[in-house]
Amino acid sequence: MEYEKEIQLLHKELEVLSSQHMEKCLENSQLSQELQDERRLVTQYQKENKELKDKERERDELFQQPGNPQVSKIYQMEMILRAKDAEMQCLRNELETTRMDKVYAENKVKDLQRTDNIEAFHHAGADSKFATWSPSRVPPGHGPNNPAAATDNPPFPKKSSFMRQIRGIRSKSLKEGLSIQEKLKLFE
Repeated sequence: MEYEKEIQLLHKELEVLSSQHMEKCLENSQLSQELQDERRLVTQYQKENKELKDKERERDELFQQPGNPQVSKIYQMEMILRAKDAEMQCLRNELETTRMDKVYAENKVKDLQRTDNIEAFHHAGADSKFATWSPSRVPPGHGPNNPAAATDNPPFPKKSSFMRQIRGIRSKSLKEGLSIQEKLKLFE
């Protein structure tokens, strides 16, 4: 009996060890398969990398050949692109400056209008402290029906004429345009 119990315990232990051994074998086979897959991928990546390096070397050799028309076209296109980028940046800067000038001019016009209104108010207040308006006090030629009085000296400058003065200032790139040589000189 005692032997039978020991044998049963040993059989159970053997079964447990056997199942653990099977699990380890399965795990090892999975790891081995994963390792082979990774080796295959590494080999494939090395092959692709070699092909890309070969193509790059061929392209570099092609570009280093003197008098190659493709190289000169690509170089010209690259220079034109750089010149256009530089011109775009200059135009952006000029646009920003113009916007700031516009804001400054608008603020200046508002200030002028405000000071003109204040001066007109002070003059009107000083002239009419104790007076009332009457049509008989209006000097000849200054009445509301006189068109010359309305156009000779307007109280505020017209915005369009002011803006026309500002628009007279333009950069060389907008007025005349830059030649290709001038554009290329931007990068030197």
